[in-house]
Amino acid sequence: MNFMVEVENSICRIEDYNDYKYWYGRKAFTRVRKWSFMDYVLFVLVNKGRSSSIEIEEYVKERWDDESKIISKQALSKQRLKIKPKIFKDMNLDFIKDVFNSSEFEHDFKDYTILLVDGSDLQLPNIKITKEEFNVAPDTIVYTQAPSVKASMLIDAKYNLVVDAILGDFKSNERELVKQHISNIEDKINLEKTIIIFDRGYISLELMLFLENKGIKYLFRSNERYYQNEILTMKSRDETVQLEINTNRTQNIKDKNIKKQALNLEYYQTRISKPLLDNGVTEILFTNITESEADIHKLKELYKMRWEIELNYEKIKNKIRIENFSGKRRTIIEQDFYSQIYIFNLQMAIQNKAQKELEPENKELREKHDKEKRPNTNLGIGRLKNKLTQILLKPLNEIKRILNNLIIKSIKFTTDYKFNRPSTNRKTKRHVKYPYNLRRSF
Repeated sequence: MNFMVEVENSICRIEDYNDYKYWYGRKAFTRVRKWSFMDYVLFVLVNKGRSSSIEIEEYVKERWDDESKIISKQALSKQRLKIKPKIFKDMNLDFIKDVFNSSEFEHDFKDYTILLVDGSDLQLPNIKITKEEFNVAPDTIVYTQAPSVKASMLIDAKYNLVVDAILGDFKSNERELVKQHISNIEDKINLEKTIIIFDRGYISLELMLFLENKGIKYLFRSNERYYQNEILTMKSRDETVQLEINTNRTQNIKDKNIKKQALNLEYYQTRISKPLLDNGVTEILFTNITESEADIHKLKELYKMRWEIELNYEKIKNKIRIENFSGKRRTIIEQDFYSQIYIFNLQMAIQNKAQKELEPENKELREKHDKEKRPNTNLGIGRLKNKLTQILLKPLNEIKRILNNLIIKSIKFTTDYKFNRPSTNRKTKRHVKYPYNLRRSF
């Protein structure tokens, strides 16, 4: 789909974020210096994850081509600590709002937009101050490992856009992060026309009630140990059931209003569906999607869409290199995280346009070979980052030209995506992928 107008509008209004509400301190950027507030913001956006000195030199060359504008990396870090990461969150949320309100936006399923949610651990620099600011448990004599933090993302299943992202603390609760997601987007998209798909580990009475109260449709994957009594008494593979509300099921509810609501209920009604997978395994799905909206076979197909979030986490971690943080303080790490989510979404918009152009060829490939061509994300992100300074500083006609060139190259350079591939076990990596003291110089 073509969201280039939204991309162009988002880039053209970057200067609108030149506001002291994004400063830590009303006088943080009032002094006349070599770089303005927006120069530091642009620097964060175009950062390629190399050593700070190299990044500064390249930014100055592309921005002014004047070596007198070069600053020290110490001065850079000092000024960056005065910038609220919220500026990059707002850039992304405003872009998402534009996309979801675009005349070209198409719903995933009937009139519903399907969102996928999942969390993942991101590695942090193994530095004392970093651990302290993210509330990471300190090392002991017998136990030490590279610190990590919980990230959560809400991703659109059709366009692979990160609708919302949150960088939490070391022991953030994923269910609570879901509530934060909803709070962040409720004035950006129509929640009552939204289906959110969850993997195992998310299902809870509290979260089901929370989503129901917001008018959101949900689809949870579960297993037999949750609501075991109700599952065992089912007489068919797809039923509306009444979950008993008892002390064991209400004692862990944290939200006081939801707990009060639950205590006033004898039962909570939901639908449990048990589709049979191709490998003979029975999947257990909890949903408030009615049978008239989606039968058991359609629920099975809807849940398959959740795999897209795994693919996107792989891109964000290994193509964007989201864990390659340029500093050790929480403020700088959050700036890196949220700015790169915004850049990722720009790239996904470019790829969506390219994907539309590839559709005639892909239709035949899907029918004959059960595969399709998709733009090469790794190459696409590299090209976007190489052109990003120009894109952010050029007039609209030049922005259009550069973006069109990126789309053409995305159509030309593709990878084959095969459907129904056999699953493989994940490999757990314990080493630090991006050590803070070994920054790249190229």
